[in-house]
Amino acid sequence: MALVTDLSPETIEEGLNEVFYQAYEQEMVPGYAKLEDVFKTFGSSKHSEYDLRIAGVGPFVEKGEQSNINEDYEEEKYKTTYTHTEFSNSVPVSYAYLKDQLYSLVGDKITRLGIAARHTQYKNAFSIFRNANSTSYVGADGVQLIDGAHPMEDGSTQSNVISGDLSLPNLETAIATLMETKDDRGILIPQNPSILLVSPRRFALATKLVESELSPVDANNNINYVSKVFPGLRVMQSAYIGAAYGGDDDNWFVIGDNHKIKRFIREPIMTWMDDFKQNRNMVTNYNAYYRESAGWSDFVGIVGGNADWS
Repeated sequence: MALVTDLSPETIEEGLNEVFYQAYEQEMVPGYAKLEDVFKTFGSSKHSEYDLRIAGVGPFVEKGEQSNINEDYEEEKYKTTYTHTEFSNSVPVSYAYLKDQLYSLVGDKITRLGIAARHTQYKNAFSIFRNANSTSYVGADGVQLIDGAHPMEDGSTQSNVISGDLSLPNLETAIATLMETKDDRGILIPQNPSILLVSPRRFALATKLVESELSPVDANNNINYVSKVFPGLRVMQSAYIGAAYGGDDDNWFVIGDNHKIKRFIREPIMTWMDDFKQNRNMVTNYNAYYRESAGWSDFVGIVGGNADWS
């Protein structure tokens, strides 16, 4: 923390903000899955937002020479509501500490607060993936995000689950499953695999599977189909989907570019400090606050895998 010679409230707050945001925005390890990389992020000006899964326009139909053009329709299927949640925390700041130039003690508190703010945002948002196959966390269609039987309009079901741990054959199957996903009217949804999301325990394996020029599973100098055909597929890691935070280190996900995993920011992270003179003991609080929501509106655009899933 920089030396503070002017102890006016404005100067102190400016210095503490610098410490807070330096910790909050600290660069992470290579391949670290950032919220803006994984979630489609939007601003919000309301108490909550909602999204609809639509049974969209169906296939074109043949038209006779003098017959009318077919008139199609769209039907609202499932409604997902994103209700924003408030998050906040604070640490005490002593005027005497600053006056006595004990900046490291104050700076350490603010640094920890910045780290805790980012941790809370990521842990909360990535709970979607930790609970992707849990029957306790179902979506608007009545089943979990990764499930073998998502209901469709015609009474059929679709699966977006791979019952196996991460391997080259299972990754190839996941990509094919992603590319074959249809909407409720049977229309193929264009999907390019953009992210392979894994826990840190599987990041090395995932990198070898995706980025090796030659096949990483044999010594025959065969080309690596994944790296050759899908060079835009990025490997990303997050500790928040693994066992360290209640998930499973073997969970893995292939995410397409037309997914419906969303995050709404009602109020971005904000900080402020109360005036010391408003407190009789000359100890005040440095505060941080934000308000947002995260979730998923449709299973289309994501395939998940684990040997224990079905």
